Amino acid sequence: MNSEVIKTLVIGYGNPLRSDDAAGLHVARAVTGSRFRVIETYQLTPEFAEDISAFERVIFVDCDVELAPGEVKVRPVEPTAHADTHLQSPGDLLRLAHELYGARPEALFVGVGPENMDLGETLSPSVDAAVQRAADLIQGAIRPLHTSS
Repeated sequence: MNSEVIKTLVIGYGNPLRSDDAAGLHVARAVTGSRFRVIETYQLTPEFAEDISAFERVIFVDCDVELAPGEVKVRPVEPTAHADTHLQSPGDLLRLAHELYGARPEALFVGVGPENMDLGETLSPSVDAAVQRAADLIQGAIRPLHTSS
């Protein structure tokens, strides 16, 4: 294995029965078989802190209702100051990974703007197209954190 390849974990999450809410799952499937580990899940839970602790970079993927339909946006994720025991955000999991395992991976969130969140198992056309764009962005994230001279 090339020493310059960052150990990356991709966690795609969402509800597969709520149309575009499954965007994160579809993006995760699109990058499966790449040079990093991929987890598909319905929701984030505290148990993922251990998985996260074993990686140098973690990329969370989900639909983001604050984005326009089909829009894809990448942003950094920072650990939260404290966690709600019922809801786990990417920042909550980063905090747990640090507190429990001493890990401080680089973290990114890839959001996909949903068009339809109704009951259903099919993505809307705009989100279906956005899945590949998001997967391409993730594929491009595999590079050294710092270039060596």
